[in-house]
Order: sequence, then C-alpha cells, then structure tokens
Amino acid sequence: MVDPSLSALFKVINKPLNDLYDFVKKETKFHLEKQKLNDISGKLESKIENIKKVKTIYKGDEAIDLNLFYYPPYINSDKGYIKAETIEDISLKNFVIEGVAGQGKSILLRYLTYREYQGEKRIPIFIELRKLNEKAEILSHIKEAISSWVFSVSDELLNWVLKSGKIVLLLDGFDELKEKDVSNVIKDLESISQQYPQTQIVITSRPDNAIQSSNFFKVLSIRPYDDDEIIGLIRKLVDDDDSFDNLVNALQESPLKVDELLKTPLMVTLFVMTYRAKLIIPDSLSKFYEELFSVLIYKHDRTKPGYQREFKSNLNESELQEWFEILCFISKNENKLIFNSRQDLLECIKKSITKKFPKEDPSALLEDISKNLCLIIRDGNNYSFIHRSIQEFFVASFFKKRPQDLAEQTYKLLDEKGKKYKSEIRFLSEIDSYRYKKYLLKPSLECFFEIYPNLESFKNSLNVSLEEGYDVYHLEADLDNSHETVNYVEATISMVDITQTLDDKHGNYLYHLLYDHLISCREASSAIFINLNNYGVNRFMQTMPILDHEIKINKVSKFFRNENSNLIDNIYKKFEKQLQECKVEIDNQEDQSFLDLI
Repeated sequence: MVDPSLSALFKVINKPLNDLYDFVKKETKFHLEKQKLNDISGKLESKIENIKKVKTIYKGDEAIDLNLFYYPPYINSDKGYIKAETIEDISLKNFVIEGVAGQGKSILLRYLTYREYQGEKRIPIFIELRKLNEKAEILSHIKEAISSWVFSVSDELLNWVLKSGKIVLLLDGFDELKEKDVSNVIKDLESISQQYPQTQIVITSRPDNAIQSSNFFKVLSIRPYDDDEIIGLIRKLVDDDDSFDNLVNALQESPLKVDELLKTPLMVTLFVMTYRAKLIIPDSLSKFYEELFSVLIYKHDRTKPGYQREFKSNLNESELQEWFEILCFISKNENKLIFNSRQDLLECIKKSITKKFPKEDPSALLEDISKNLCLIIRDGNNYSFIHRSIQEFFVASFFKKRPQDLAEQTYKLLDEKGKKYKSEIRFLSEIDSYRYKKYLLKPSLECFFEIYPNLESFKNSLNVSLEEGYDVYHLEADLDNSHETVNYVEATISMVDITQTLDDKHGNYLYHLLYDHLISCREASSAIFINLNNYGVNRFMQTMPILDHEIKINKVSKFFRNENSNLIDNIYKKFEKQLQECKVEIDNQEDQSFLDLI
C-alpha cells in the first residue's frame, strides 16, 4: 500500500517535472512518454527521502526525518535577518550560506532542498561537493544527478535543462573540496552562473573559503542562536511537555551563561542530552563539561543484553577522558583548534599517546573521539573541536590532574602565559579551587597590595590610553551607539603602569584580573560613558584634535580617575575581600586535610 504522504509528494514533484518536460520538448528533439514521468517521480521521491533522512548525535546511528528535529536558524537575507524557511525568502540570486562548525549548514541545505520540492516551482538538485569525481567537473556531476532520474542526459539536453529556470542547484560543503580542485570548481561555477542565469545556485561553506571571494555569489551568514531559537530547538528535541517545561524552567533559572555557550544547534543538542541523562542543569560551564563526557560515553555504551561495544580503542571511560585531556593540551600548546587534514589530527594523536598510552592505535582513537563521542568533528577535509570551550575545559582538567608536587610550578607557568590560558584559568578557579587560590590568586593579590598598599597609589597608577592615529571623533560617534561603547572601552583602555610594575611578579594574571573587573563589566563600561557623555563629550572632544597624543592621554586618564573614582574604589575593595576570603578558604581546606590525615 502506498503511503498517502508519498502519493501527495508525487503530485508535488509532477508539477515542476511537467513544466520542465514541456519546456525542453519545445526546444529539442527530446521525446519522453508522459506515463514515464511517474517513473521519474518515483526516483525523485526516493532521492527526497534520502535527503530528508539524516543521522544526528542525538539519535546516534538511527537516520531520522530532519523535519522531526530541525529548527530553522536566522540568516541574513536580501530583507535582513529572516528565518531560513525557503530559498525564495532568502534571495533570488546565487548565494553562499556561511557558517561555523556545528551551525547546521548541511542540514539547512537539506531542509531548503525539501522545501523547494514542496514549492512546486523548481526541481532542486542536491549535490555533496566532497563526492565530486576525480576531475571535479561540476557539469558532469549535474548531468549524472539528472541521469539518475531521467535515464540519460545528453549535453544538449543538459544545456536546455539549465536554461529552463526549472531547476535549482544546492551544493553542500565547498570547504570539503580538495585544495587542488578549488580553483577549477570556482571557474566552473562562475561559468554556469554567467551562461545559465536562469539556474540559481546555493552553496554552503565554512568562513574564509575561496568561493566567498567570487563576484558571482552573495555571502549570507547564519546567525548564532538566541534565546527563542534555543527554546524552539529544545521543543523539537523534547516531545514530553513536562520534560520540556522542566528543562526550560531549569535553563532560565540556571546561572550558566547560556548566551556564551548555546550558540549552535550542536551545542543545544549536547546540552539537552546532558540534562536528560542527569535530570539537572549544571550551575557552571565546568560542571556541564564534567557531565558531558560521561553522557556521551553512556550514549554509546549502554548496558543492553548482547550489545557490542562500539568503541575502537581499548581504553575505558576514565582512560579515554585522560587521553583526550592530553590531546587537548598538546593541540592548545600548538595553537590548533582546527586540524587541516586527517593526517594532521593523527600526528597530534600520536604525540598524545607516546608516554601514557603507547599501545593504542591513533586511527582507533580518532574514530572514537570523532564518530562515537563527536567532541572533534569532521568539517570537510578539516577536523575541529565542536566548540573552543571544549578544548579549553579539558586543558584545564589536564592541569587539575597534575601531581601536587608540580602544582605550584604549573600555576606559575599559567601566570606567565596568562593571555594564552586565560579561559583555562577561569575553569581552574571552579574545578581546582584550592590550588588555584593557593598558588595563583592569593600570591597575586598579596603582590598587588604590596605594590599598592593604599587606594590612592592604585588610582595614580591607572592609565587610559588613546591609540596612536585614532580619530577622536570616532569616540563621539561611539557614544551615540550603546552597542559600540564596550568595544571602544575594551580597545582603548590599558593599565600600562600596573602591567609594567607587576611584570615580574604575577603581572600577567593580575593584569587580566583587573581588566575583567574594570573593563569587561558591561555595566561599568556603560556607566563610564554615561558619565563621560554627561560631562559634555562635544565640548570635551572639541579640544582634543589640537592636543598632542601625550596630552590627550593625560586628559582622558584624569577624567577616568576623577569622574569614576567610585568604580576604582569598588575594584580595590573587591580585591581586599577576595584576598580575605581566599586566605580563609585555604586555611579551612588545609585544616580539613590535616584532620583527614589523623
């Protein structure tokens, strides 16, 4: 018995098929019996089903209809940011959909393909660029795709099909092309665009690929998820109303900085998986990641009768996590968030197993971490961490597990490389609180109060600099745009004297600590500029162009010290409180350790 939904689909497909048939028949000697259109419809329907069915990390190896879980993102279109529902809504021109790893580019293109079928105007041809033939000839691949449902396609027929305006090309994964093929593919695509303007072309790609430089394509980027999209996707993933309500309520009450984490469909999916496995929402990003690894292990290693463990390596859960932490540390140390090839990643894995796991097969570990756990994902020819903070957290976890006799040395090195390991230090403040406070926070604050024993000496040390060559009128413009004020503050304020004074004694860490307190606080930044605006920015700025750079610095520095004295007072008092709390916690921890020994 034919599924009623498939019968309806046949009718949808037959409309553009008949239009294409009638157009081509007028222009060529092409002959096809009308009844054979039903055969073609059947083949196209099969292709639609293949495009609609995808495997996800949420369902594992089970291929499911994307309509059951997909929530369209927003994309910048000809009309501004709109929900990506149809190609026609987005643009009538050729365009590239640009998005980072995990942002759902391929799923979006599959979704747009299916919606194009439903539109009953054109036949979409979906092609994965990584599957191009050895010669990487786009036209021959299009011909092959059409031949799979029209039996055979001559060059003449292909020419008229492309001129008909009855098809649209959807090409997935430009960044997955081999480097040697990129220039030829771009040349072919530009030739098609010029020769067949009636055929629209839509391409997906990661940022900074060569196709984005082509004048024949607009570049439209996917917008990171906002709160409504997060909840919309959760609704798709969680069927049960009670579970959905509990998760959303817990999410809204959680101190976890959702806006910094759940930017992509992939991260929202991982978040839901973690919640459903543990039935709680972690109260920090650290706890989220601590739970994540075991959740992903559990998903692939369930206790079912006769279940064959899927992992390729011989490591158990704790060993696999320990190895992954080493891999994260080595890749971070080499400044690698993205690996340019499979071999590039394998080389890094080989370094990670040298001492601790010398008997493990690098290829097996690559399979486990990329296909089973999906913490590193393939994106074209490249491999990348699903999120920068994944690498950062597990590097922090690596530091946390360093032996006690190396702890002080470890934190000293972290201080010296404070800029590079700033995020890791934040994670350590949560997951290795005692050693973080004993070996980094306490000594750094004591150093600060040794150099600045009173508030006045601290105030006098602050410096606020205007960058050389910076047009001061830009500041006035920034003040009229609240969105830009924080960017301006972050770009132009530096604590030069403090950095120089503390350079040899916890200078890097304290600099970042001060910067976080004084600069990155949005409320503080806004307050500063409100005060500056009230001070009379127009009058203030009118005097600036005639002053030399050093005088400009002195005037602005004086303003920040005098007009925002309370802000600086609060920072100093906060440091005093932090040091006191730090000492108490360290003492309590060491008292408890002593009792444990007894």
